[in-house]
Amino acid sequence: MFDFGLSKLVLIGVVALVVIGPERLPKVARMAGALFGRAQRYINDVKSEVSREMALDELHRLHGEVRAAAQQIEHDIVNLPRPSVTVDVADEHATARSFLSKAREFRRHKAARASLRAARRSRGKPFSTIR
Repeated sequence: MFDFGLSKLVLIGVVALVVIGPERLPKVARMAGALFGRAQRYINDVKSEVSREMALDELHRLHGEVRAAAQQIEHDIVNLPRPSVTVDVADEHATARSFLSKAREFRRHKAARASLRAARRSRGKPFSTIR
């Protein structure tokens, strides 16, 4: 805050000792220190209050921007063109039947392959060891 060098502090101390006197100097120094501390606390409180107010204003501004963006997105979503969907039930039914028949055919082939593999593994083994 103040730029006092050692020489200036010594000069102030000597002047205070001469003007105030050695009896009252400790009391005056204590009072000056207390006043200086109180002034520093007051200044720090004012700075923190100003910082909080600035942060609060910034938050209010950001909140407004986010709310406006959200409303714009909601407006855009509500006003999206709706695609026309037409479903031909007969085509969907035929597609489902086709998939089911392919699944049954796959299952039959899978069972036939499993039985062929089992028969190949059991070749040459006695009948009692076949599981």
